[in-house]
Amino acid sequence: MPGVDIAVATPPESGDVTPPRPQRPMRLYRDQARALAAELALCHIDLQPVFGDVDKYRYGGTCALLNDSLIHPSKEGSHLIASFYQSLLDLR
Repeated sequence: MPGVDIAVATPPESGDVTPPRPQRPMRLYRDQARALAAELALCHIDLQPVFGDVDKYRYGGTCALLNDSLIHPSKEGSHLIASFYQSLLDLR
């Protein structure tokens, strides 16, 4: 659709140590998504800096932002993502 801005977002690391996850860290997907976004002149949004230290935000961490699926945001993580997008895109 003409006139639509597109952003490619990548999630943070999950902290999941169950194979094959450790051999496929999210940074590999992030790097490819960032390269594709640059090639297509799109915006890339990396959620890793928003989440911070994986040892704190992983499921069972001191500030769990992921739920027991180990990859999806908890209620708190969802609120963090929504707040970040609101501030980034000024959606008030």
